[in-house]
Amino acid sequence: MEVNRKDPEKVFDKVNPELRKADIRFGGLEASLSERGSPVGGKIVMRHDPKMVAAYLAGGFEVVAFASNHCLDYGMEPFLDTLDLLDRHQIRYVGAGRNIAEARKAAIIEKKGTRSASSPISCWFRWAGARIRRERASRRSAKTLSTGLRT
Repeated sequence: MEVNRKDPEKVFDKVNPELRKADIRFGGLEASLSERGSPVGGKIVMRHDPKMVAAYLAGGFEVVAFASNHCLDYGMEPFLDTLDLLDRHQIRYVGAGRNIAEARKAAIIEKKGTRSASSPISCWFRWAGARIRRERASRRSAKTLSTGLRT
């Protein structure tokens, strides 16, 4: 599923009056913002046209949660493209990163003399962690079978 709306800067027009009342605008980014990559499998795979970042800018979002089950649907290149795009537009992201430390880092915003931290925890970490453990176990098993020794 490719999301590419005409006039992305108008996506939040109907709710912008309410969004503007908020001191901090925190949103969710379900899929990568990139034109690169290939679907890696699954029943539903998603990505957004990079121009869709205009919606978040027009909505005034300071932070987005990018920890989702669709953030890697088209692979690592689009995932990293998205982080770079958000960085260029000074939109902070939480729950995802180039490494685990960055993914766990909170976004801290100060408004009206009050500091606020956002750091979502997602089931994606469990899924990714389980997948990584299975892949490591599979490699260990293959190594054990090929060498007769477990390392």
